[in-house]
Amino acid sequence: MEDISKNLEEINENINELSEYNVLFEELEENSFFDPEISIHAKDNDFLQSRVLISEIIGKKEIIDRLNNLKLHVGSLKEAMLDDNDQKIKNKINMILSNEYSSIKTIISELNFLKNKTDELEKLHINLLNNSIISLDMKVVLEQELKKKQELDAFYDRQKNLLLNLSSIFVKLAKSSIPKNRK
Repeated sequence: MEDISKNLEEINENINELSEYNVLFEELEENSFFDPEISIHAKDNDFLQSRVLISEIIGKKEIIDRLNNLKLHVGSLKEAMLDDNDQKIKNKINMILSNEYSSIKTIISELNFLKNKTDELEKLHINLLNNSIISLDMKVVLEQELKKKQELDAFYDRQKNLLLNLSSIFVKLAKSSIPKNRK
């Protein structure tokens, strides 16, 4: 259990470190390049689609909260096991598996959605960069936006690793909660 406590502390630190990505989300949100009222290319479908994708990506900032919630449930499972309370253990395992907000399945779905949307955004930016109508200064801005995509990929990777670590801890706890001599 000591290893699990240490791992949960490390996960907590990693979740707290994810807040550094808030700047990236703020930059995405404040980017006037895709603002339909400002952009001279507002009627271009790729620009409009980029704005929609950025909005959807910004919404996935909440994955941090979902991971934190899952971490709390895994910590509660550990505590229930220390108390040796079978009903609490069963309830915590059920919570981790079926909670609509922060179950492992839900977070996997949210991470997949984030990855798909960032990949779509990259494709749109590449299409826009290859568009001969786009001015040079707009192309420079698009290239900067592509660099943000790399940061989003790093954000995704860190969240995915946190989920894998939490899932691993959960499996260890759940496995050790099963009575050894079942007949």
